[in-house]
Amino acid sequence: MTITIVKEKSFYYLLPLYKSFIFYFIKFKPSPNLTPQTKLVIKGLNIKNRRKRITYIYDKCCDIIEKQEKGQNVCGFVNKQCIKQRIENKGEMYGCCSPLCVTENGCTTKNLSCKLIFCKEAKEKYKVLEYKDLKLLKLLSIKNRLIVWSDFYSTREEVLGDLYCYTITFTLYRIAFRRIKKLLLKIRNKKQ
Repeated sequence: MTITIVKEKSFYYLLPLYKSFIFYFIKFKPSPNLTPQTKLVIKGLNIKNRRKRITYIYDKCCDIIEKQEKGQNVCGFVNKQCIKQRIENKGEMYGCCSPLCVTENGCTTKNLSCKLIFCKEAKEKYKVLEYKDLKLLKLLSIKNRLIVWSDFYSTREEVLGDLYCYTITFTLYRIAFRRIKKLLLKIRNKKQ
C-alpha cells in the first residue's frame, strides 16, 4: 500500500504516527510540490531497517551541511586559529574543535554534532545550518536526537554505534568513557 504525501504541514504533524509500527508496511510517496528536504524525510521514512535508516539520516544530514558550507571557511581558520581565537589573541589553536580530531588538513571525521556548532562570530559572518533546520532529524527518536546534539569529537562509527544502542544508560557510558579517554590523551600529549 502507498500513501502520497501532499501537504507538508500535515505530514510533519503526523510524522510521529507514520514512524510507528502501524505504518511499517506502508510506502510513502512525495508529491512534486514538496520541498527537497521533505522528500529526503519521506525517503528516510521508507527505509524500514532501523540501522539503515539511522545511517541514512546521519550521512544525509552531514552531506546537507557540507554542501551548504562548501567553499566557505565558516570558522575563519588562519594558521590553525579560528575567528574568535584571533580576536581574543590568547594563543589557542583549532577553535572549538579538539586537537585530537583535527589535523593540518582539517576535520578528519563526519561528526554531525561538531558540524552543527558555531560561535557567534561565525554565525554573524555566514548563514549556517542549525539543528532545527535539519528536518531529517525528526525521524530519529528523542534519545538519538539528544545524542546527535551532544556527541562531540567522536568518529562517525562511534556516533553511529551510540545511535544504534537501545538504552540511554549504555549510550551515556560509551560517551563518558570516550570523553575521559580523550581528556587523558590530551593531558598526556601536553606533558610530552
